Amino acid sequence: SLAVLALALAGLAVHAFTDGAALALDDHGHGHTRLIVGVILHRLPLGMFLWFAVRPTRGVGGALGIVALIAAATAAGQGVGHAVLAEASEHALALFEALVAGSLLHVVLHHGAPEAGDHDHGHHHHGHDHHGHDHHGHDHHGHDHHGHDHHGHDHHGPDHHDHHDHHDHHGHEAPTGRLAYWGGAVGALAGVGLLWALSHVHQLNPEVGELDAASTFVTLALESAPALILAFVGAGLLQAFLDPAGMGWLQRGGPLGQAGKGIAFGLPLPVCSCGVLPLYESLSRSGMPAAAALAFLVATPELGLDAILISLPLLGQEMTVARLVAAAITALAAALVVRHFVAPLPPAAAATSAARPPVSERLRQGLAFGLGELVDHTLPWVLVGLAVAALVEPTLDGRWLGSLSGWVQVPLFALAGAPVYVCASGATPFVAVLLHKGISPGAAIAFLLTGPATNATTFGVLGRLHGRKAAVAFAVTVTLAATGLGYLTNAAIGDHAPMPLHDVADAAADPLQVISLAALAALFLASLMRQGPRGVIRQITAAVHTH
Repeated sequence: SLAVLALALAGLAVHAFTDGAALALDDHGHGHTRLIVGVILHRLPLGMFLWFAVRPTRGVGGALGIVALIAAATAAGQGVGHAVLAEASEHALALFEALVAGSLLHVVLHHGAPEAGDHDHGHHHHGHDHHGHDHHGHDHHGHDHHGHDHHGHDHHGPDHHDHHDHHDHHGHEAPTGRLAYWGGAVGALAGVGLLWALSHVHQLNPEVGELDAASTFVTLALESAPALILAFVGAGLLQAFLDPAGMGWLQRGGPLGQAGKGIAFGLPLPVCSCGVLPLYESLSRSGMPAAAALAFLVATPELGLDAILISLPLLGQEMTVARLVAAAITALAAALVVRHFVAPLPPAAAATSAARPPVSERLRQGLAFGLGELVDHTLPWVLVGLAVAALVEPTLDGRWLGSLSGWVQVPLFALAGAPVYVCASGATPFVAVLLHKGISPGAAIAFLLTGPATNATTFGVLGRLHGRKAAVAFAVTVTLAATGLGYLTNAAIGDHAPMPLHDVADAAADPLQVISLAALAALFLASLMRQGPRGVIRQITAAVHTH
């Protein structure tokens, strides 16, 4: 509305005016140069965000007008800002900016660009020949990918799977009417309340002997970067060259053998818990046995290549092996138990399988997937995991976690991971810090099992497809299996030596780590340019919506 637009423009103008005033500050030998550099540098992401936000609805002229307004307000602030702000209340200006930022928060999270809403992914997924599942036109609502050809897997069996029905990512329309006003009001109040709270508490200082948040983030990022780069490249190569010959091999043997094949079938697929659900339904409709499909549903998001490789530097070899074995056992248990509650789904019409492209084209498509779409899906979650871990390190007293018995920790963390969406790779740095803080290895394994495999969305989809009993049986089986395997992990590993976080932080960074982190930053910047800030945010927020 015009009122919201006017409020936004006023807030941006005030913000730019104060930035200009900061540029005019007299140094007096107090090192204000760094402040000036910071003011200038933060304009780059702000300008990118405004361009992506305004251009789809107001056109190039509107976007240029906003940029010109900011530039003019900054120049005015640099010229007369010092005199004007000397007469103004700093606290009142801060509250006004918080009011504006909060009121626009719902726009950032929910308002989709009209032109992005019509994007057709054109997924052909040519790498995996899964019984003719062509994945045409995945209408991934909310991912805002521009022209991605997801040549990852041609799933044999069901007809083209329309994600418009099951993977509703783009369909978050801009709030209208009363919902828009409520969103703006709640956001505005939250912005003011957060600013008030932060202004009335002491500065957050690290616990004695702990790293600060910035050092923790950089240390974990450096440790993770080489593994993540290898995972993205490796996943792309797997997509390019792996070619399962139909699904007949999955249907042979008894339930235990079928479940084992379902695990093997999902191992090389870099698919998250959110993305595995439409694949599970399409594979079930294509004739995959229930045991194989359920094992695939559990194991695929838990045993992704990125999660395995990032576990090695952050969790260590023992915990990585324990994670792999426990995930496989959990998948087998869920498959063998829940299959009794699952009736065969009506088959979908078979689609014609397209011929595979030449090797060079498959290689190009695979690397484009690994360094493109997979980065879009995974890296935001990794950043969230790193950020949460960085906040936990300086603020959480390890003595509290250490005082809890392992018998209490394991079910506590298993239950904590069950209802929420947790990306397997993103959860790894968080768990690494928790191990450093004193949780038992079994509690860490329990959380890493239930987090990626179970969440409210999974329960909802299973209930829709197979009934409530199947959903309840799945939740109970996975949670109990995770708890039992957590106890077994504690008995087998005992006193696990976590990553020496403080020693690693004090040591000089390896050149390979620095290069890998720079490459990772470049991949994230490219991802940000592809999908915009909203697309990055929706990789996180879309997971909470029922498919």
